[in-house]
Amino acid sequence: MPEAVADKRPPDGADICPPEIEIEKEIDIELEIKREGELKKGQTAPAPFGRYKNVILSEKELAELQEELPGKWEYYIDRLSGYIASSGKNYKNHAATIRRWAADDKAKGKPKKGIPDYSYKEGESL
Repeated sequence: MPEAVADKRPPDGADICPPEIEIEKEIDIELEIKREGELKKGQTAPAPFGRYKNVILSEKELAELQEELPGKWEYYIDRLSGYIASSGKNYKNHAATIRRWAADDKAKGKPKKGIPDYSYKEGESL
């Protein structure tokens, strides 16, 4: 094969995509980004909460957390806020993280099933 033709060929295993498909992909990506940024009617933008103002929740998510975790929702928001600030971690959904942490804490509070106590006093029978 002549060198001029060989230089124009993509390396082995490279993806080859016609320009029309590439343009369609770019348009789809742009539309998806635009849709993510739009708010539905009557919906307000998510607001920052927590000590460091880095826990992002919508009004609906906040109301649901207040209902699901009465008396504890503020604790979990501040806990997540501090954790994000100290660790630098990012979460896709802060409300889901708070719910998971609350469920984990609730599960830890239940006594674990272990080996049953078969001890007895003299004179008693099992």
